[in-house]
Amino acid sequence: MKKFIYYSVFALLAIPVLFLSSCGDDNNEEEVSVYVGDYTIKSATLTDTIKMNIVITIGESEIDSTVTLPPGYDITEMIQTALLKSLPCESPESSLIQLKADQTIYMKCTDVDEGFSAGTWEEQQHGTVLILNLNATAIPPVGYSMTFNDVELVNNIISAKTQVPIPRKTIDQIIQAGSGGMAKLGDDNPLVFIYKFEIEFQKVN
Repeated sequence: MKKFIYYSVFALLAIPVLFLSSCGDDNNEEEVSVYVGDYTIKSATLTDTIKMNIVITIGESEIDSTVTLPPGYDITEMIQTALLKSLPCESPESSLIQLKADQTIYMKCTDVDEGFSAGTWEEQQHGTVLILNLNATAIPPVGYSMTFNDVELVNNIISAKTQVPIPRKTIDQIIQAGSGGMAKLGDDNPLVFIYKFEIEFQKVN
């Protein structure tokens, strides 16, 4: 009888221990961030004015002109070129930025078998701030850390505000390509332009 009472008391004492252990296991399960997934750059529009001096060539004459890009101006192509230039994809739509559950970033193409580890990422302030720490492979030669503020994820689209330095050389290449070589940036422009803009990432997986 004493043995029965002893084992009964032991069993009763073990119940809360087992319950607490079970609860502890549940609490240790890490939640997967809603931002984990594959993204393309959907759009980018200026939130601040950008001014640049352009040299236009007409025949043998060169004309200096100041170009002003107002807030709301579409800079999607420029941002895609700046952030995705290390990928050999055929189009920006096939260039994926993968935010992985282990907080690493991977960039790859969907049209060719190419990709690479691109750095790390983190979210702060209850998911309203995202930080992408892009390495030197993604953004040569030294990498770049991008902070995205006012982040929202609605209908598989991340919208956010950020700023990024874009080298004069990159902008000049885009201008010359778009004008068929008839326009280029003047030498009196800054070596680096600071673009403040809103950006949208399309979640595709």
